[in-house]
Amino acid sequence: MHVEGGKVKAGCTGFLLAIVGAGVMLAALAMVFLVAPREATMGDVQRIFYFHVAFAWVGFLAFLVTGVSGALYLVWRAQGLDWLGSSSAEVGLVFISAALLAGSLWARLTWGTYWTREPRLTISALQWLVYAAYLMLRRAVDDPQRRARLGAVYGITDELHQYFVPSRSAEGLDALADALGSFLGAWLYARVARLAAGAVSR
Repeated sequence: MHVEGGKVKAGCTGFLLAIVGAGVMLAALAMVFLVAPREATMGDVQRIFYFHVAFAWVGFLAFLVTGVSGALYLVWRAQGLDWLGSSSAEVGLVFISAALLAGSLWARLTWGTYWTREPRLTISALQWLVYAAYLMLRRAVDDPQRRARLGAVYGITDELHQYFVPSRSAEGLDALADALGSFLGAWLYARVARLAAGAVSR
């Protein structure tokens, strides 16, 4: 009975959050199209920024959550932290995808092309690939604990390079270094763990 009551309560909470979220989204749409003034230079095309920037912020914040939850998982080994990290990566991938689509639409209307080799566009696209690879890595590992550890190390190494390495720039090669550093960190962790397991078994 207690379990059923908890499920009902969780379902009601989720329903209320969905209603509140829908209301906030409708209010935001009304402000974007009815309240915000028309920009003098770009006109109505500028309204895309209200979506594009928000998508990008949520996407990168979600990736930060993935890195932090991965670090905490390696300390406490709580399964919920692994679930939080993988869920945040999925959410981040969705929002970065939306940011790329909105940015491409704005570029087409403003520059006459959907894509250029502008550094901010390149860094966003490669960041998308980095976290798509994160999810692919998780799907390729069957053992839950090993999957959680590798995912944690991958997320941590990428976030450390993004936020704490001096002289970081929004260049394509720097984003490639993100991806390679993440893969190298996960690979090294896997090798050390395998060697340690072999030493214990002997």
